[in-house]
Amino acid sequence: MPPAGKKQVVRELPVMDENNCYKEACNVYYTGNRYEEACAVSKSKLRRLAAGKGPGQNSPTGVGMRNPGQSRVWTSAVKKTISVLSIVLNCCLLGAVIFLAVTMTELKLSVSQLEERAETSMNIADLESVSDKLQQAIEIAKSLPVNLERQEMALEKLAAGMAQLTNSLMSDILENNKKMLQTLDNMGGNGKNQQENPTDAPVRAATDPPPSCPDDYHKYRQLCFKVFETRKNFHDSAAACRADGGTLAMPRDAGINAFLVSLINAEDPYGSADYWFGLHDQREEGKWEWMDGTALERKSEMWGINQPNNFREGEDCASYGWRDLWYDTVCHREREFICQVLPTGL
Repeated sequence: MPPAGKKQVVRELPVMDENNCYKEACNVYYTGNRYEEACAVSKSKLRRLAAGKGPGQNSPTGVGMRNPGQSRVWTSAVKKTISVLSIVLNCCLLGAVIFLAVTMTELKLSVSQLEERAETSMNIADLESVSDKLQQAIEIAKSLPVNLERQEMALEKLAAGMAQLTNSLMSDILENNKKMLQTLDNMGGNGKNQQENPTDAPVRAATDPPPSCPDDYHKYRQLCFKVFETRKNFHDSAAACRADGGTLAMPRDAGINAFLVSLINAEDPYGSADYWFGLHDQREEGKWEWMDGTALERKSEMWGINQPNNFREGEDCASYGWRDLWYDTVCHREREFICQVLPTGL
Protein backbone atom coordinates (compact mmCIF):
# COMPACT_ATOMS: atom_id res chain seq x y z
CA MET A 1 0.00 0.00 0.00
CA PRO A 2 1.49 3.48 -0.99
CA PRO A 3 2.10 6.08 1.65
CA ALA A 4 -0.86 8.19 2.72
CA GLY A 5 -1.37 11.33 0.67
CA LYS A 6 0.59 10.05 -2.31
CA LYS A 7 -1.29 9.24 -5.46
CA GLN A 8 -0.77 6.06 -7.41
CA VAL A 9 -1.90 5.56 -10.98
CA VAL A 10 -4.35 2.71 -11.11
CA ARG A 11 -5.66 2.91 -14.67
CA GLU A 12 -4.85 5.13 -17.69
CA LEU A 13 -6.90 5.45 -20.79
CA PRO A 14 -4.98 5.70 -24.10
CA VAL A 15 -4.84 9.08 -25.90
CA MET A 16 -5.56 9.14 -29.61
CA ASP A 17 -4.39 12.50 -30.88
CA GLU A 18 -2.99 15.73 -29.57
CA ASN A 19 -5.33 17.87 -31.64
CA ASN A 20 -8.46 15.90 -31.01
CA CYS A 21 -10.71 17.69 -28.53
CA TYR A 22 -11.63 14.25 -27.09
CA LYS A 23 -8.04 13.36 -26.48
CA GLU A 24 -8.13 13.16 -22.78
CA ALA A 25 -6.26 10.98 -20.53
CA CYS A 26 -8.18 9.88 -17.58
CA ASN A 27 -6.00 8.65 -14.84
CA VAL A 28 -7.34 7.07 -11.70
CA TYR A 29 -5.23 7.72 -8.68
CA TYR A 30 -5.31 6.02 -5.22
CA THR A 31 -5.12 8.56 -2.46
CA GLY A 32 -5.52 6.12 0.40
CA ASN A 33 -9.17 6.95 1.12
CA ARG A 34 -10.91 7.14 -2.26
CA TYR A 35 -10.37 6.99 -5.96
CA GLU A 36 -10.07 10.20 -7.93
CA GLU A 37 -10.23 10.61 -11.67
CA ALA A 38 -8.55 13.53 -13.43
CA CYS A 39 -9.46 14.48 -16.96
CA ALA A 40 -7.36 17.60 -17.28
CA VAL A 41 -4.85 17.04 -20.04
CA SER A 42 -2.26 19.49 -21.08
CA LYS A 43 -0.57 19.62 -24.43
CA SER A 44 2.77 18.90 -22.90
CA LYS A 45 1.34 15.80 -21.42
CA LEU A 46 -0.10 14.79 -24.73
CA ARG A 47 3.27 15.20 -26.33
CA ARG A 48 4.84 12.99 -23.75
CA LEU A 49 2.20 10.40 -24.27
CA ALA A 50 2.69 10.52 -28.01
CA ALA A 51 6.42 10.17 -27.53
CA GLY A 52 5.76 7.01 -25.60
CA LYS A 53 6.69 8.26 -22.19
CA GLY A 54 4.10 8.14 -19.48
CA PRO A 55 3.85 9.13 -15.96
CA GLY A 56 4.52 5.62 -14.92
CA GLN A 57 8.15 6.03 -16.06
CA ASN A 58 8.75 8.71 -13.51
CA SER A 59 6.77 6.94 -10.79
CA PRO A 60 8.49 5.38 -7.84
CA THR A 61 9.65 1.79 -8.01
CA GLY A 62 6.76 -0.61 -7.76
CA VAL A 63 4.25 1.93 -9.03
CA GLY A 64 2.96 1.56 -12.56
CA MET A 65 -0.07 1.25 -14.68
CA ARG A 66 -1.99 -1.90 -15.76
CA ASN A 67 -4.50 -2.17 -18.51
CA PRO A 68 -7.92 -3.82 -18.07
CA GLY A 69 -6.99 -6.99 -19.97
CA GLN A 70 -4.09 -7.68 -17.69
CA SER A 71 -6.33 -7.20 -14.63
CA ARG A 72 -8.85 -9.68 -15.94
CA VAL A 73 -6.14 -12.26 -16.72
CA TRP A 74 -4.62 -11.81 -13.31
CA THR A 75 -7.99 -12.21 -11.59
CA SER A 76 -8.77 -15.37 -13.57
CA ALA A 77 -5.36 -16.84 -12.72
CA VAL A 78 -5.88 -16.07 -9.05
CA LYS A 79 -9.29 -17.74 -9.11
CA LYS A 80 -7.86 -20.79 -10.83
CA THR A 81 -5.03 -20.91 -8.32
CA ILE A 82 -7.47 -20.63 -5.43
CA SER A 83 -9.63 -23.39 -6.95
CA VAL A 84 -6.60 -25.63 -7.39
CA LEU A 85 -5.46 -24.89 -3.85
CA SER A 86 -8.96 -25.63 -2.56
CA ILE A 87 -8.99 -28.95 -4.40
CA VAL A 88 -5.52 -29.77 -3.12
CA LEU A 89 -6.51 -28.86 0.44
CA ASN A 90 -9.70 -30.93 0.19
CA CYS A 91 -7.69 -33.85 -1.14
CA CYS A 92 -5.23 -33.44 1.72
CA LEU A 93 -8.06 -33.33 4.23
CA LEU A 94 -9.67 -36.39 2.66
CA GLY A 95 -6.33 -38.20 2.72
CA ALA A 96 -5.85 -37.22 6.35
CA VAL A 97 -9.33 -38.51 7.21
CA ILE A 98 -8.68 -41.77 5.37
CA PHE A 99 -5.31 -42.10 7.09
CA LEU A 100 -6.88 -41.52 10.49
CA ALA A 101 -9.64 -44.02 9.73
CA VAL A 102 -7.11 -46.64 8.65
CA THR A 103 -4.99 -45.92 11.70
CA MET A 104 -8.00 -46.27 14.02
CA THR A 105 -8.96 -49.54 12.35
CA GLU A 106 -5.44 -50.86 12.79
CA LEU A 107 -5.47 -49.76 16.43
CA LYS A 108 -8.78 -51.54 17.00
CA LEU A 109 -7.42 -54.66 15.35
CA SER A 110 -4.31 -54.44 17.49
CA VAL A 111 -6.40 -54.07 20.64
CA SER A 112 -8.59 -57.01 19.60
CA GLN A 113 -5.53 -59.13 18.94
CA LEU A 114 -4.09 -58.19 22.32
CA GLU A 115 -7.36 -59.12 24.01
CA GLU A 116 -7.47 -62.41 22.13
CA ARG A 117 -3.89 -63.12 23.14
CA ALA A 118 -4.71 -62.28 26.75
CA GLU A 119 -7.76 -64.57 26.66
CA THR A 120 -5.67 -67.26 25.02
CA SER A 121 -3.06 -66.90 27.75
CA MET A 122 -5.76 -67.16 30.42
CA ASN A 123 -7.27 -70.20 28.69
CA ILE A 124 -3.88 -71.83 28.51
CA ALA A 125 -3.36 -71.16 32.22
CA ASP A 126 -6.79 -72.63 32.99
CA LEU A 127 -6.06 -75.66 30.85
CA GLU A 128 -2.78 -76.17 32.64
CA SER A 129 -4.57 -75.97 35.99
CA VAL A 130 -7.21 -78.45 34.84
CA SER A 131 -4.49 -80.72 33.53
CA ASP A 132 -2.74 -80.65 36.91
CA LYS A 133 -6.00 -81.51 38.67
CA LEU A 134 -6.68 -84.33 36.23
CA GLN A 135 -3.21 -85.68 36.83
CA GLN A 136 -3.81 -85.61 40.58
CA ALA A 137 -7.16 -87.34 40.10
CA ILE A 138 -5.52 -90.01 37.94
CA GLU A 139 -2.89 -90.63 40.59
CA ILE A 140 -5.59 -90.90 43.27
CA ALA A 141 -7.60 -93.25 41.04
CA LYS A 142 -4.50 -95.39 40.52
CA SER A 143 -4.03 -95.66 44.27
CA LEU A 144 -7.70 -96.58 44.88
CA PRO A 145 -7.45 -100.21 43.75
CA VAL A 146 -4.53 -100.76 46.11
CA ASN A 147 -6.43 -99.22 49.01
CA LEU A 148 -9.58 -101.17 48.11
CA GLU A 149 -7.61 -104.38 47.93
CA ARG A 150 -6.10 -103.70 51.33
CA GLN A 151 -9.51 -102.90 52.77
CA GLU A 152 -10.98 -106.05 51.25
CA MET A 153 -8.19 -108.10 52.78
CA ALA A 154 -8.76 -106.43 56.14
CA LEU A 155 -12.51 -107.06 55.89
CA GLU A 156 -11.92 -110.69 54.97
CA LYS A 157 -9.64 -111.11 57.96
CA LEU A 158 -12.18 -109.39 60.18
CA ALA A 159 -15.01 -111.54 58.82
CA ALA A 160 -12.97 -114.67 59.34
CA GLY A 161 -12.19 -113.60 62.89
CA MET A 162 -15.84 -112.79 63.56
CA ALA A 163 -16.95 -116.13 62.13
CA GLN A 164 -14.42 -117.97 64.22
CA LEU A 165 -15.44 -116.05 67.33
CA THR A 166 -19.14 -116.62 66.59
CA ASN A 167 -18.63 -120.32 66.09
CA SER A 168 -16.64 -120.52 69.27
CA LEU A 169 -19.27 -118.59 71.23
CA MET A 170 -22.09 -120.64 69.76
CA SER A 171 -20.30 -123.85 70.62
CA ASP A 172 -19.74 -122.65 74.16
CA ILE A 173 -23.34 -121.50 74.48
CA LEU A 174 -24.73 -124.77 73.16
CA GLU A 175 -22.46 -126.76 75.42
CA ASN A 176 -23.45 -124.69 78.43
CA ASN A 177 -27.13 -125.01 77.50
CA LYS A 178 -26.79 -128.77 77.27
CA LYS A 179 -25.07 -128.93 80.62
CA MET A 180 -27.63 -126.61 82.19
CA LEU A 181 -30.55 -128.53 80.71
CA GLN A 182 -29.07 -131.79 81.89
CA THR A 183 -28.54 -130.39 85.36
CA LEU A 184 -32.05 -128.96 85.50
CA ASP A 185 -33.48 -132.24 84.22
CA ASN A 186 -31.62 -134.14 86.90
CA MET A 187 -32.93 -131.71 89.50
CA GLY A 188 -36.51 -131.96 88.17
CA GLY A 189 -39.45 -134.18 88.84
CA ASN A 190 -37.69 -137.51 88.42
CA GLY A 191 -35.53 -136.99 91.43
CA LYS A 192 -38.42 -135.58 93.43
CA ASN A 193 -40.68 -138.51 92.53
CA GLN A 194 -37.97 -140.94 93.49
CA GLN A 195 -37.57 -139.26 96.84
CA GLU A 196 -41.35 -139.31 97.48
CA ASN A 197 -41.87 -142.90 96.29
CA PRO A 198 -38.51 -144.64 96.60
CA THR A 199 -40.04 -148.09 96.54
CA ASP A 200 -42.19 -147.52 93.46
CA ALA A 201 -39.53 -146.01 91.26
CA PRO A 202 -37.67 -149.19 90.31
CA VAL A 203 -40.94 -151.01 89.70
CA ARG A 204 -42.30 -148.27 87.44
CA ALA A 205 -39.04 -147.99 85.62
CA ALA A 206 -39.15 -151.68 84.93
CA THR A 207 -42.81 -152.02 84.00
CA ASP A 208 -44.07 -148.67 82.63
CA PRO A 209 -42.92 -147.13 79.35
CA PRO A 210 -41.02 -143.86 79.70
CA PRO A 211 -43.03 -140.64 79.49
CA SER A 212 -43.40 -139.45 75.92
CA CYS A 213 -44.62 -136.30 74.17
CA PRO A 214 -47.25 -136.05 71.42
CA ASP A 215 -46.12 -135.81 67.84
CA ASP A 216 -43.97 -132.74 67.02
CA TYR A 217 -43.67 -131.89 70.72
CA HIS A 218 -40.27 -131.67 72.38
CA LYS A 219 -39.74 -132.80 75.97
CA TYR A 220 -37.98 -130.65 78.50
CA ARG A 221 -38.03 -131.69 82.13
CA GLN A 222 -41.55 -132.96 82.68
CA LEU A 223 -43.20 -130.86 79.99
CA CYS A 224 -43.61 -131.02 76.23
CA PHE A 225 -43.41 -127.92 74.00
CA LYS A 226 -44.33 -127.28 70.39
CA VAL A 227 -43.98 -124.26 68.09
CA PHE A 228 -47.03 -123.63 65.89
CA GLU A 229 -46.38 -121.69 62.69
CA THR A 230 -50.06 -120.85 62.26
CA ARG A 231 -50.69 -117.16 62.90
CA LYS A 232 -53.48 -116.36 65.40
CA ASN A 233 -54.29 -113.67 67.94
CA PHE A 234 -53.57 -114.26 71.61
CA HIS A 235 -57.00 -115.64 72.55
CA ASP A 236 -57.28 -117.94 69.52
CA SER A 237 -53.75 -119.19 70.17
CA ALA A 238 -54.69 -120.06 73.76
CA ALA A 239 -57.82 -121.85 72.48
CA ALA A 240 -55.73 -123.87 70.01
CA CYS A 241 -53.41 -124.95 72.81
CA ARG A 242 -56.36 -126.03 74.97
CA ALA A 243 -57.77 -128.00 72.05
CA ASP A 244 -54.39 -129.77 71.82
CA GLY A 245 -54.62 -130.73 75.51
CA GLY A 246 -52.44 -128.02 76.96
CA THR A 247 -51.99 -124.28 77.27
CA LEU A 248 -49.77 -121.49 75.98
CA ALA A 249 -46.16 -122.09 77.07
CA MET A 250 -45.15 -120.56 80.40
CA PRO A 251 -41.36 -119.95 80.61
CA ARG A 252 -41.27 -119.48 84.38
CA ASP A 253 -37.47 -119.68 84.67
CA ALA A 254 -34.36 -119.14 82.59
CA GLY A 255 -34.03 -122.84 81.73
CA ILE A 256 -37.46 -123.16 80.17
CA ASN A 257 -37.01 -119.79 78.44
CA ALA A 258 -33.71 -120.92 76.90
CA PHE A 259 -35.33 -124.16 75.69
CA LEU A 260 -38.19 -122.25 74.06
CA VAL A 261 -35.74 -119.86 72.37
CA SER A 262 -33.86 -122.85 70.93
CA LEU A 263 -37.12 -124.21 69.50
CA ILE A 264 -37.93 -120.80 67.98
CA ASN A 265 -34.49 -120.51 66.39
CA ALA A 266 -34.81 -124.01 64.95
CA GLU A 267 -38.11 -123.08 63.28
CA ASP A 268 -37.17 -119.49 62.36
CA PRO A 269 -33.37 -119.12 62.06
CA TYR A 270 -33.67 -115.59 60.62
CA GLY A 271 -35.80 -114.26 63.47
CA SER A 272 -38.50 -112.91 61.20
CA ALA A 273 -41.52 -113.99 63.30
CA ASP A 274 -42.95 -113.21 66.75
CA TYR A 275 -44.48 -115.87 69.03
CA TRP A 276 -47.20 -115.74 71.67
CA PHE A 277 -46.56 -117.38 75.04
CA GLY A 278 -48.76 -117.59 78.14
CA LEU A 279 -48.19 -114.24 79.91
CA HIS A 280 -50.59 -111.26 80.09
CA ASP A 281 -51.89 -108.36 82.25
CA GLN A 282 -55.45 -108.27 80.95
CA ARG A 283 -56.99 -108.31 84.43
CA GLU A 284 -55.05 -105.29 85.72
CA GLU A 285 -52.55 -103.11 83.89
CA GLY A 286 -49.03 -103.74 85.09
CA LYS A 287 -49.81 -106.97 87.01
CA TRP A 288 -48.54 -109.71 84.74
CA GLU A 289 -49.74 -113.30 85.31
CA TRP A 290 -49.37 -116.69 83.69
CA MET A 291 -52.14 -118.61 81.99
CA ASP A 292 -52.78 -120.64 85.14
CA GLY A 293 -53.39 -117.43 87.10
CA THR A 294 -50.10 -117.36 89.02
CA ALA A 295 -48.39 -113.99 89.12
CA LEU A 296 -45.07 -113.08 87.58
CA GLU A 297 -43.13 -112.69 90.79
CA ARG A 298 -40.76 -109.98 89.65
CA LYS A 299 -39.75 -108.12 86.53
CA SER A 300 -37.95 -110.68 84.44
CA GLU A 301 -34.61 -110.07 82.78
CA MET A 302 -36.07 -111.56 79.61
CA TRP A 303 -37.98 -108.36 78.84
CA GLY A 304 -36.67 -106.19 76.01
CA ILE A 305 -35.36 -102.66 76.60
CA ASN A 306 -38.00 -100.40 78.18
CA GLN A 307 -40.47 -103.29 78.18
CA PRO A 308 -43.25 -103.64 79.03
CA ASN A 309 -44.30 -100.08 78.14
CA ASN A 310 -47.99 -100.43 77.16
CA PHE A 311 -47.29 -98.25 74.11
CA ARG A 312 -50.48 -96.49 72.93
CA GLU A 313 -52.29 -98.52 75.60
CA GLY A 314 -53.88 -101.92 75.12
CA GLU A 315 -50.59 -103.86 74.99
CA ASP A 316 -51.66 -106.54 77.44
CA CYS A 317 -50.19 -109.74 75.99
CA ALA A 318 -46.56 -110.93 75.86
CA SER A 319 -44.70 -112.40 72.90
CA TYR A 320 -41.18 -113.30 71.85
CA GLY A 321 -39.81 -110.60 69.55
CA TRP A 322 -36.54 -109.04 68.48
CA ARG A 323 -33.48 -110.89 69.76
CA ASP A 324 -35.80 -113.45 71.36
CA LEU A 325 -36.73 -111.07 74.17
CA TRP A 326 -40.16 -110.45 75.66
CA TYR A 327 -42.34 -107.59 74.39
CA ASP A 328 -45.83 -106.48 75.32
CA THR A 329 -48.21 -105.98 72.39
CA VAL A 330 -51.91 -105.70 71.62
CA CYS A 331 -53.65 -109.03 72.02
CA HIS A 332 -55.61 -108.92 68.77
CA ARG A 333 -52.54 -109.02 66.55
CA GLU A 334 -51.79 -112.31 64.86
CA ARG A 335 -48.63 -114.13 65.85
CA GLU A 336 -47.26 -117.62 65.75
CA PHE A 337 -47.40 -119.32 69.16
CA ILE A 338 -45.92 -121.98 71.47
CA CYS A 339 -47.96 -124.58 73.38
CA GLN A 340 -47.04 -126.81 76.29
CA VAL A 341 -48.64 -130.12 77.36
CA LEU A 342 -47.88 -132.82 79.89
CA PRO A 343 -46.13 -135.90 78.51
CA THR A 344 -48.05 -139.17 78.43
CA GLY A 345 -47.08 -141.99 80.74
CA LEU A 346 -46.41 -139.95 83.83
